Amino acid sequence: MAERHAKTHSQYEWGGSAIILSVLFMVQALAPIAVSNSGFTEMALCQDTPPGIGGICDWRNDLDDGTTDVTDWVEGMFHFNMTSPTEIQFQASWAIREWDKSGMEFFDDKAVILENDNINADDGLPADVLRSAFDKNTDPDDVSSPTIQESLLSEIDSSISSFLSNWGGSSTPDTTWISDGIFLPDDSGAMSRVNCELDPLNDTDGNAFEPPICISTNVNITLDTSSTYGLPADVSPSDLDTAMEGLLVMGSQITTNFDVSVNPGHKGTYAIQPPTYATVTNAGGWAFGEEVGEVDGDGVAYNSGRWSVDNRDGLSGVVPADLDMTMGFRDIDGTDIVDVSLDDKSLDLSVSVDLSDESNSFIEVVVGIYQIQSSSMHSWGRPPTDAGEQGHHPCNHVGWNTYGVSHRSDGSGGPVRQYPGLGNRPGPC
Repeated sequence: MAERHAKTHSQYEWGGSAIILSVLFMVQALAPIAVSNSGFTEMALCQDTPPGIGGICDWRNDLDDGTTDVTDWVEGMFHFNMTSPTEIQFQASWAIREWDKSGMEFFDDKAVILENDNINADDGLPADVLRSAFDKNTDPDDVSSPTIQESLLSEIDSSISSFLSNWGGSSTPDTTWISDGIFLPDDSGAMSRVNCELDPLNDTDGNAFEPPICISTNVNITLDTSSTYGLPADVSPSDLDTAMEGLLVMGSQITTNFDVSVNPGHKGTYAIQPPTYATVTNAGGWAFGEEVGEVDGDGVAYNSGRWSVDNRDGLSGVVPADLDMTMGFRDIDGTDIVDVSLDDKSLDLSVSVDLSDESNSFIEVVVGIYQIQSSSMHSWGRPPTDAGEQGHHPCNHVGWNTYGVSHRSDGSGGPVRQYPGLGNRPGPC
């Protein structure tokens, strides 16, 4: 068996080792490494003695950074609840693990200490540093300047307003800090709870990016009918709502498009709830989309849409994406979608013009419609009749002097008829 011998060192080798040890001691003196009570290494930046800012910041390890060489690391869940075709209740939750420091003047003179803590020019500020600096003024020479926390909130509101500018008019974001947790989809798409923290004294977990700083914001959005649906701007929201429901009942499908832009270092998940009478039949577009099975408060099954855009690597700069959503009818009261054969009649339109008397010309328009929404019947105070029965409605004036309305529902396919006239003359009911 070979015998292992210890090496003998010359005086020159020991001299070199002594020099190395001296250098190491000097480096430690210049850039001290703190160790927390929990045993994790801390940043010198967050020591209580100047030039430290106080607080507790775990050491920044490159392996913990989910957005290498990108100054942001933000994951967000964006909920869009379409209360009508033109009104959306918007709610967003963000988990911020890293944020660009370029807008925070407070750190301008701390480049050296940041580099000693492994925060370089192409890195943002980890969540631990942001927490510890929340109470510092952005301009250290101006006590009236906003704090880091106020500046961060302002930048978030500005980012959300810019994002929503593509969606139409919106109210001012109502943004709040979340101190417990939010729910976000993980990399597999499953929703999971993310624990959040605002207190710098409660984040000694050995990771400078964890736990994240979280916010929640709420905004009301008004969609533009022209850009969203290609309709004239003077179409009223109530008319559009009625028309959309009617089209869906008649078996139509409506496709609309929403544009989003995702900044480098960000991952966005977008969930859209359709109006109460609609279901999402297809979630497409440039972004990865899927239909998500849901059940409403009345136990009716339907689909919402969910899309995901992951730009955490930031290789392509700002990533534009479109969310294409196709909606169909959601059966909420037993109303079946109309199934009309290509050979069946769906609409009768007859126009008669009598110009025999120039002083008393007459135009008659007769429209035959073969199905009316149950909601319209109820709004008229006339519940739908069963097959084999006939229902009659009183004379009324609708739109352009309608003077006769009747509804036939005896299974013979008889249409609803409206008899408009130019004068206020009684007609058959």
